[in-house]
Amino acid sequence: MKKLAYVLFGILMGVLGSHLMQLNEMNSEKEELKNKMTPEQGVTKGEEIPEKPKGLISESRGIELSDNYTPRYELISKSIQMEDNRSVWFSLDTLEKYIKYAKYETDQILKGKDQMNGIRLYLGAYSKTETLKSKANYTTVFLVPTYNTTKSKASVLPSTVVLESSDVPGGSPLNEGDLGEPPGSKYPN
Repeated sequence: MKKLAYVLFGILMGVLGSHLMQLNEMNSEKEELKNKMTPEQGVTKGEEIPEKPKGLISESRGIELSDNYTPRYELISKSIQMEDNRSVWFSLDTLEKYIKYAKYETDQILKGKDQMNGIRLYLGAYSKTETLKSKANYTTVFLVPTYNTTKSKASVLPSTVVLESSDVPGGSPLNEGDLGEPPGSKYPN
């Protein structure tokens, strides 16, 4: 029994040592990459490289998704009897201000009990009689702040709770992005 404990301890130490070596190697690679980056690449020497968010896709995947949308786009364009919009553009400044404002507004609405946890994008369409004629009848998107909500789920267990993201009630959606130019342009534009 004592020998088994020593074997298990040895395995545990080996795994831990291997993990620490990998972390050290990753940190060395990150430092090496940091030193190779130049201002032309958007990062100055010594500046921290931002963490990549989950969900980044390749340009080829973006093209594939855009191409997959084409049959739907054609159906929509045919049904509204005009070439519909395929993209909406927001400036970086507008998005940064919106996120900051949405966090503030969520805190005010929810009285600090919950925090904004994300942004949901909805598809929408401008009316045919839209005041701004250049947007009339086109597809658009609008952004809505979300927060965590808990909902009870039917179960044999005494307290099964599911965490979901819900729209912040009364939160201000962001719209008024610019239509793609031309509106029917596929990715990449």
